[in-house]
Amino acid sequence: MGRKSSLKKLPPEIYNEINRLLSEGRVTLDAIVEHLRTLGVDAVSRSALGRQKQKIDKVLERLRQSREVADAIAQKLGPEAVEGKQGRALVQLLSALAGEYMMRRLDDPEGEADAKEIMALARAVKDASQASRYSQDFEMNLRVQLEKEMKAKMDKAVEQVTGNPENTVLNPAQLKAKLLEAYGGA
Repeated sequence: MGRKSSLKKLPPEIYNEINRLLSEGRVTLDAIVEHLRTLGVDAVSRSALGRQKQKIDKVLERLRQSREVADAIAQKLGPEAVEGKQGRALVQLLSALAGEYMMRRLDDPEGEADAKEIMALARAVKDASQASRYSQDFEMNLRVQLEKEMKAKMDKAVEQVTGNPENTVLNPAQLKAKLLEAYGGA
């Protein structure tokens, strides 16, 4: 096993900023080294930054691939699996879990993939998916129930208004007003 990267010895805020700059790819390695020198950080070499950049590029590629897989799964499951607040929360949860896992793998690329971590991630995906589905089913049942109640109330209002002989000569605006009055009072 090799020695610890000089980047790991940096304060977290500098380490995170280096990772941000490397992932954006808008600044050269030489420019980052020069900037670090102005901050008094002399222990980081261009080659250490290059190795870190390669690790970050691998993680970004894995994330891109996982996004493609997630999109394919979403298409297979149908739009209801990722719609609404629960669907968005599920996607955010999975992204966060995948990101955390990838960062741990970035920090220790030679480490073994922990089967328990992978199983926990799979279980979290399953549980979140079930919770989302239950919530969607509840919302759908609630909507159906509300529609039935509204239709029954409207039917009662129509019967009340149209069953009255004095309402047979009303113009559309008057009929609407009578229906709304009966609907609101039912």
